[in-house]
Amino acid sequence: MIKRLKRGQYEMISGNGVGLMDRFFAFMREVGFLDAVEQVEGQGYERVMIPVAKLLLSYQSKILLGIAHMNQVPDLLFREIGILRLIGFTARQIQEGYCDRGADKRVGPFHKDTLADALDQLGAEEVEGLLNQTVGLLAGGGFFSGKRLKVILDASDLETTEGYEGVGQKTVEKRIKDKRGRVQRIEVTVYGWKLIMLQEVETRMVVAAKVVAINEHESNYTLALIEQGQKNLAGSGQQIGVVVMDKGFLDGEDLWALDQRGIGFVVPAKKGMQVTQDAQGFRGQTQDRQYLCYEEQQVKHKGQKVLTQVYGIKELSSYDQYGDEVHRKQRYAKGFEPHPINAVVVTQWKGEPYEPGKERVFLSNLRVNKPLERIGEYDERSDIENLGFRELKQGWLIGTFPKKTKAAVLAHILLTLVVFNLANAFRTDRGYSLGDKGIRRFRREEMGRDMIHKVIVFAGQWYAILDVEELMVILGVPPTTFFRINPKEVAF
Repeated sequence: MIKRLKRGQYEMISGNGVGLMDRFFAFMREVGFLDAVEQVEGQGYERVMIPVAKLLLSYQSKILLGIAHMNQVPDLLFREIGILRLIGFTARQIQEGYCDRGADKRVGPFHKDTLADALDQLGAEEVEGLLNQTVGLLAGGGFFSGKRLKVILDASDLETTEGYEGVGQKTVEKRIKDKRGRVQRIEVTVYGWKLIMLQEVETRMVVAAKVVAINEHESNYTLALIEQGQKNLAGSGQQIGVVVMDKGFLDGEDLWALDQRGIGFVVPAKKGMQVTQDAQGFRGQTQDRQYLCYEEQQVKHKGQKVLTQVYGIKELSSYDQYGDEVHRKQRYAKGFEPHPINAVVVTQWKGEPYEPGKERVFLSNLRVNKPLERIGEYDERSDIENLGFRELKQGWLIGTFPKKTKAAVLAHILLTLVVFNLANAFRTDRGYSLGDKGIRRFRREEMGRDMIHKVIVFAGQWYAILDVEELMVILGVPPTTFFRINPKEVAF
């Protein structure tokens, strides 16, 4: 090996530390995530040659590095020797691989297709369980602030082609431009899946998520997601306090169930609803703090100060579907008493006035004596589009799948959310501090005090782990000062 080095006959040199990545892995170890990964059994595997944990961490590293396609894995992941060592592969496994599959074309510890196949064999329940466990670990680690969290509930389509296994489909109306630039509306069939998730406002971390066929309605999963989110937070003593949602989740029975569980909500009402029209009818009436409160404020919009005007109405009684199933079925009966609900009406939004009868109406079980607070909470819902779905699609490539099987698609989506959560937690001061603490412990206990000064050199079937000072002596360009080795003891 020494002779090969001196003749320059070596292929690769890599450090044992990779900067931020080693701290990120140390952070995952500190919060207990690596232990959680070790518990994933991979129920779909008939023969486990490579440990499931190593395959999961390899795929998560692919996500973290922003590698879009499986064909890029050999060049962009398997040549990162430091990352592979952090995952747990030995130098021999990196060089020689786990098995002979695709040995003539393989770069790294296993063939790239093995990684895609691993996702295909993972059970969706296992991966969803890993996401839920990760949320619990981060909550227990103090990464969510406050006892009652404000979360945003929303859904987004992840479109594919019709060639995917088990894919859903639906007909939607899309706007297109013809050759003359005229906008036309046409109906098209789209294929894919739908991601429904609860995202905490302050940290942007996902509290719970569900992946369903693109044709399924998101409102079918409102309470299930809330319940899962509550379970994920339970160990930390925290709970969901307020849910802000789009009108796609508007359902009287679900809203009543949230109210009975002590959870606040803000949701837009739909046009044509009786409660919407009643709320709009209060416009212009004399302010009465007992039931009607006007509020306005100057806001900056596109560099100018513009006006937003709203009013809140307490205890409207015209939403007769606001109640449990038994209550709803009695709404046409004599003596029926509807449950009161509060509303906020927007008459002008950031300088844009709404005509009478066209005002936007929002329903809530929270106090509306300061209606701008409720509107401000709903305005935060746009964060899940800009800092949630859009970031996941563009920055985290959540819609770029490794295989066209349902199992691989679901595993990819859920593992992307796992890494997204871990990365957001790591970016905090607390997260980086834990990572720094963890890497010092890791180097001290497992790698040795001087391991950060080591490099791995590969030459054909041979490899060597050398101190960087030792390597420079062998290459004939020794430093003038030595801190760790005696140059006279370097073997030639």
